[in-house]
This record gives sequence, structure tokens and C-alpha cells, in this order.
Amino acid sequence: MLFQTWTANVYCCPRNGVSICINFHLELVSQLKESGDVNQLMEALCRQMEHFLDDWKELVSRNYREQFYLNFYMAEQLIHLSTELRKQSPSKAALIMLSFIKGNCTQLTS
Repeated sequence: MLFQTWTANVYCCPRNGVSICINFHLELVSQLKESGDVNQLMEALCRQMEHFLDDWKELVSRNYREQFYLNFYMAEQLIHLSTELRKQSPSKAALIMLSFIKGNCTQLTS
């Protein structure tokens, strides 16, 4: 969820000492601002994002092996389900998606 809607603004001529401003558009994570050489910062950011991607791929692969029913869903559907299941009342669409692994899924059984 952290990288679903993130944005990065890169300033070749830093504004107020800020070279890169990253916003994840999440309540719990504020904007990240960094100053310095833009080329070095971009290289470091790209390396870190590649590291996060590798970690994500390993996590997904491990979970697909251990939780076989995840194979019934595409990544976008799993993201949608994780968002919906945090709600007190998941949407009807989410419950229908869950019915593939648990028949007659209702708000009481989710």
C-alpha cells in the first residue's frame, strides 16, 4: 500500500534547499524531503526502490507458496481486499471476492 499512489518531485534547482520531495499520500507518513546533489539522491532513491521491490517480490512469492488460496487473486484484487477488510463493513464486492475461498461469505463471517 505504501507505494500505490506515491509521487516524487525532483528539483534540479532546489527550492528552499529541497532537492527531492516524496509524498506517499498516506495519513501516517508525512512528506519526505531531502537536499543535496540531485544525481546522487536519484541514484540512492532508485537503489532503495529496487531493494523494496525485491523484498516485495520475495514476500509475495513466499505468501503465494504458503497461502495457496492467494493464487485465486490478482495483485490488484489483493490490494483491494486488504483495503476493504480493514473497514468495519467490507463492501459487497469484497465479500463476493472472498466467496471463492469461503462460500456464502457475509459481513458476520468475514
